[in-house]
Amino acid sequence: MQHKIKRFSGSERLFMALLMLLTGVVSYQLGQESVTTQSQTSSQYSQSAGIIFVEAPEVIPDPTAVPVVASRNGTKYHQLDCPGAGTISAQNLIQFDSVREAQAAGYEPAANCDF
Repeated sequence: MQHKIKRFSGSERLFMALLMLLTGVVSYQLGQESVTTQSQTSSQYSQSAGIIFVEAPEVIPDPTAVPVVASRNGTKYHQLDCPGAGTISAQNLIQFDSVREAQAAGYEPAANCDF
């Protein structure tokens, strides 16, 4: 069969060039097929594992979840880094886990703290 192809092509140089071209095209197609098969297999594995990637919503912190302090003798609550919080004596210090807790206890926000 090789002899018939050589005779059809006319020369051995042309035959070798056609053979190399054919080898390149076949190799390229086999490479493309292997990549396609791999990506299909990978997607099957990730679907069977139940992994779903979605964008997480932006988390907005609750401003009332900030810990605050107040004085037993006072009516105002302060953030921990507020200047007024440093003036409360240890025996009068009341700690709240949130602004809502302080408000429920009857305290109001201090004017010199940023709430």
